[in-house]
Amino acid sequence: MSVELQKRILLKGDELFRRHGIRSITMDDIAKQLGVSKKTIYQHFPDKDELVIEMMKLNIQRHFEVVEKCCGPASANAVAEMFAVNNSVGEMIRSFNPIMFYDLQKYHPKAWLKFREFRSKYVLTKITNNIKRGIEEGFYREDINMEILSRMRLEQVDMTFNYDVFPPTEFQFHKVMEELTFHFLHGLVNSKGLKLITQYKHTTV
Repeated sequence: MSVELQKRILLKGDELFRRHGIRSITMDDIAKQLGVSKKTIYQHFPDKDELVIEMMKLNIQRHFEVVEKCCGPASANAVAEMFAVNNSVGEMIRSFNPIMFYDLQKYHPKAWLKFREFRSKYVLTKITNNIKRGIEEGFYREDINMEILSRMRLEQVDMTFNYDVFPPTEFQFHKVMEELTFHFLHGLVNSKGLKLITQYKHTTV
């Protein structure tokens, strides 16, 4: 089997799923877009669920790379880091049809579980590290319970993708994420941090 063709199938599937959602795209659709037979697709991916799982792995890696570029020395301080991550992830999800997340949860639980594992380990750690950094830098309040607020922030991120809470016909996902980030930051910062929020909000929004 050609590794190059397998990669092309994965990238085309990812593109179509992000644009149209997962349920509405068939293996036939992907084969036609690539100009190959459906049999060829199945030689590389035994079923659609396996393709979706690999697509999720691909997007987790992309998410990881985006966040890593924003964290630590790449950002001037914890508040800047929070804004940078929010803006970068927001740009990523602009290309996603919101129904894709609904399809993942309902029809592809194995792939969705991989995302849940990623957020409960990597994403939670990054949030906690940001709060620690903000306290050490003197921009976040010292009386914060990091464990509680880190988990609350994680639930906020999940809420952004909740089809029932924020229907995509009424809300733009990146705008929801932006608003929730402002709300979260206002609960973290002290007076010094508040000045930074005002500064970065005017320069990044």
